[in-house]
Amino acid sequence: MITTYIGIDPGLTGGITVMVGKKITLLDIPTITEKVSNKIRNRYDVNALADIFKEFPAGSSFAVLEKSTAMPGQGVTSMFSIGLGFGMYQGILSMQRISYEIVHPKRWQKEFHIHTDTKSQAFQIASRLFPEAEMSTPRGRILTGRSDSILMCEWARRKHTGTLEVK
Repeated sequence: MITTYIGIDPGLTGGITVMVGKKITLLDIPTITEKVSNKIRNRYDVNALADIFKEFPAGSSFAVLEKSTAMPGQGVTSMFSIGLGFGMYQGILSMQRISYEIVHPKRWQKEFHIHTDTKSQAFQIASRLFPEAEMSTPRGRILTGRSDSILMCEWARRKHTGTLEVK
């Protein structure tokens, strides 16, 4: 029986939402800063990320991992980072024996009737469904990784409880 749902927006500025019962926990993606070719770059803190997933019980946890795709106009470095992160999550989830499903963004967004201005709509819907969740900075900048991961987590819960509106 699934007791823990996990929604993962896998980008460097993404987020992880964990839902146990009605309680949600929001986690930002752990990163480290490195100097690469005279530039400062953020990288995934793979060890810290793996430690997060050690906490979830195998067999009773289910994760939704958003399918990462390149966007038109993205550079090679950015596309490589996206692919690296996506594969890293698959490896960590598999190693921890956490069941997961890869979901295209349009699929989970359809459940919440998100069609245009996806980041803004996701924030508004997540704020309405989970008013206690902190999805913006003190200065008001929307943390889109958090709002997306919350909705993916809720999508996973609805799927497993048979309450998805859009099939």
